[in-house]
Amino acid sequence: MKRTRFAIKAICVASVIGCSATTAIRAYADGKEADPAAVAALKEAHDKRESFPASFTGVSAALTVADDAGEVHGTLKYSPAGELTIALTGATQEQEKWAKEQLGSAFSHRKADDFSKGDGAGPLTFGPDDHSPLGKQILLNDKFNSCYRVKDGHIVQVTRQMGPSMKFTITVTGDRNLPSGNYLPAQFTVTYFDASSGTIRKVDMFTDTFKKLGDAWVPSGRRVITAENGAFTTKAFKLEEIKVADTAGTVTK
Repeated sequence: MKRTRFAIKAICVASVIGCSATTAIRAYADGKEADPAAVAALKEAHDKRESFPASFTGVSAALTVADDAGEVHGTLKYSPAGELTIALTGATQEQEKWAKEQLGSAFSHRKADDFSKGDGAGPLTFGPDDHSPLGKQILLNDKFNSCYRVKDGHIVQVTRQMGPSMKFTITVTGDRNLPSGNYLPAQFTVTYFDASSGTIRKVDMFTDTFKKLGDAWVPSGRRVITAENGAFTTKAFKLEEIKVADTAGTVTK
């Protein structure tokens, strides 16, 4: 589960984990120079990714969590400071853990971030032109060998290696294009590989839904289909009766 949460963050915020370690990135890439065209291409895709506006005051909702064992119900509260509170009735420890991780991921990745302190902190360059239909490769030149693909102003793929044994690739298969011109990743697949042999260990297939409340697009659901060890499992959460809080923290429709 930790691997899944880590990978999700990479695509949803178009940001590499460890992005706050600007000094470390620059030290690793010492001697390399950024390609202005590569920086501009990734920054465009980053800036078009929809995030909560500064006026976002938080939400509350009725929560349903479902897996192969059945459904459990409860409530959710999320504050603009990023505080997530979940209460589920009759949930197993695994159901509660999964819900907290996935809801925390879905909401936190809608928060705005600073490109210059994240993906833009290092010397970005284009990779070799392999004419992929998924777009050009943009290398972050970091210690994780992070590689993005960008096409038509959208992030389409992220590849990253974590340590000597694990590598993952996130491939976006569907975005929700918004009237503003921004986008939200709505369907994506996370594929985990053995870093040395290239063998696929696990595949997670995500479908996300959103609801507009005022000026904010809020997560309203997620389904994850996992293929691992010759079997499939499915888990999901759904938010209903979503209400936005006013500036005093009072919940309103």
